[in-house]
Parts: sequence; C-alpha cells; structure tokens
Amino acid sequence: MERLACHGFIVVAPDHVGDTLFDRLDGTESPLNNELVDVREADIRFLARISAVVGLAAPMENILYGEVSVEAIEVPLGLLVATEDNSITEAGNFFIRENFSKANAPAYKIEPVDAGHWSVTNIAGLGLRFASS
Repeated sequence: MERLACHGFIVVAPDHVGDTLFDRLDGTESPLNNELVDVREADIRFLARISAVVGLAAPMENILYGEVSVEAIEVPLGLLVATEDNSITEAGNFFIRENFSKANAPAYKIEPVDAGHWSVTNIAGLGLRFASS
C-alpha cells in the first residue's frame, strides 16, 4: 500500500478485526464465511468511495461465497495470482483466473513468478515474533 501511495494513489487498507495475521497467531481469528465477507465489505464502504478494487492472492467470486459476483463489479479490477500459493493452493488460483475472465469492468491480472500467499505482505518485518509462533 505504501508503494501505491508514494506514487500518488489514495489507498485505504483497513485491518479487519478478527482477520489479521496477529489474530491468527493468537488463535482468535474469525471463521472464513459469508458473514466475514459482509464485515469486510462494510469496513471498506465505511472508509471510502470505491474507485478501483484489487484482490491480492484471493478470489473474489468462488464457491465459498455465493453472494459475490465479479460480473457485478463496475470499477477497475486488479487481481494478483501468487503462483506458488500454499494457502489457497492452485484451486484458489484457478478461481482468481476465472474471476479475471468474467470481469466486465477493465481488469488487470498479474502473476509474479515464485510468489507465495504472504509475498504481498510486510511479513518480513515481523521478524522473530512470526518465526517463534
């Protein structure tokens, strides 16, 4: 997010309560379901008028969340496929690629070679706390 901001973009990236790396490390994360997606959407709508969306190593429309429709997204859409993602695996990457093919708004997809699920985070800054958990 810092990289986008330093190039003049206004970036809003809220931490979703119950859905951060620290919640997971502490064992207090929220269940991954439609209710969580609704909370995430409400968080983002509260913070800003949405003029573009980027999915970072996460399919927006997939079999787990029947209420999400990529075809209904009317703003530019960016999708990142982490080619070596061990969290959502190739099954999740399949859905991201499928999302890209269904997009009606301008859509962009990047697939960095050797990228994992955590490649888009600043996880390296966590240091020993992450390594010891």
